[in-house]
Amino acid sequence: VFSDQALMFVENDNVVFFKFDGIAGGQFSKGADKYAGEVDSLFKLILDIRRRGKGSIVWINLTIGTWPSPYWLIYGDSIWKDGYDVGLAGWGNRRDMHITERDASVYQNVVQRGLLMPIANLMLHGILQSRANEAGYLLQDSIADIKSFKTEVLTYFFSGVGLQELYIQPEELTKEHWKILADGVRFHGKFQSILRQVQWIGGDPERGQLYGWATSNDTDGVFGMRNPGTFSRKARASLRHMWGISGNSSWRLTSLFDTPQLPPQFATVSLDDEITLSADALSFVAFHATR
Repeated sequence: VFSDQALMFVENDNVVFFKFDGIAGGQFSKGADKYAGEVDSLFKLILDIRRRGKGSIVWINLTIGTWPSPYWLIYGDSIWKDGYDVGLAGWGNRRDMHITERDASVYQNVVQRGLLMPIANLMLHGILQSRANEAGYLLQDSIADIKSFKTEVLTYFFSGVGLQELYIQPEELTKEHWKILADGVRFHGKFQSILRQVQWIGGDPERGQLYGWATSNDTDGVFGMRNPGTFSRKARASLRHMWGISGNSSWRLTSLFDTPQLPPQFATVSLDDEITLSADALSFVAFHATR
């Protein structure tokens, strides 16, 4: 009955998005275990859904019960990062702490467990700007802080995620909020082709270490780093180290969003030149590189 209803949604109502939640062994699974038969049946249903899609692009989101393996992407388009929908960790206001908890979940549950799992194919929950339900309880007074909202939005889109969700109440967004959202969407759209291959750089957000994302192709690249701590931090890294590419080439670096420009000696760098990156407390810095 369940499969029949799902296929009817595709054929009769042109539904193009499905979220299958609570599959296999549930939260923090390490394998299908005794639910292997049910998972195989789900895979068959997904293949049937795609065949019945009549050429439409169908997005399949596989949520709680997955683990960080790229083999899920043979069938689905995104999997859950594991962990709670929203939570608090680290320092700053409650939204700052929410960002740290969100990204710490990715680091601990995906980067440390399954390095081959593409970050862009994770479900990270979504951007919060609401006084309702979980979002309202989590944000509380920090809902009015535009700086941390901007950090949440820009880091969300910089992580490259293809499944993008907004948990918002329109009346809680000012013109400035909408502009920040638009900036994030435009950034993701402009760099979508390389963000699909985005990689984690840096350390553990929950320990206050600098961390972020980096990606490139032959002519274009971006990298960004967040400081989750309460004092300024610096890091030194080369483009080769962040992007993991070979060859010898020179790149021009410019800042993204409102990030301060790098010192003149870093305006043009080779792949192996070490770049000094500075990030104020609870800030996000981002850069664009071109050949």
